[in-house]
Amino acid sequence: MVHFSRALKFVGLMKGATLEHAQRASGRIAGLPLTAVERAELQAALYFLSSFGLDRVSVFGIISEEVLMQSPAYQATIEKGRVEGRVEEARRLLGRQVARRLGGEAPAPLREAIDSCRDLARLERVADLVVDTSGEGLVREALVALRPEAGEGE
Repeated sequence: MVHFSRALKFVGLMKGATLEHAQRASGRIAGLPLTAVERAELQAALYFLSSFGLDRVSVFGIISEEVLMQSPAYQATIEKGRVEGRVEEARRLLGRQVARRLGGEAPAPLREAIDSCRDLARLERVADLVVDTSGEGLVREALVALRPEAGEGE
């Protein structure tokens, strides 16, 4: 029964699936003889997969955040979103700082380098350069600092 019940996470992907189907699947998962983490992983899978065909906010109402936060996969997804948000905000602020420091828009190569950088530590180092350097020196040093290290992927 437990192995068949693991298929419950796919309910939201079924043709004609409704929120009620997802709610019933969540209830069945809650009653399975599993560890809390295993149950949370199935609930998180139900949440993610049901979000493709059903309203994500409504599905979130079925499965409590308390249960979802017990899922390592859900925690990793939340953390990834936090990191991506921090990087996006660092790029936005850095672009603004550079423009203010240079008295106008950053040159296109620098703007492109900032926009493509996904390394928060590197962006923070360039933010420090903005405080310590000005003019052409800023552009040159920032471009060097934003360049990925040899052998490093972004």
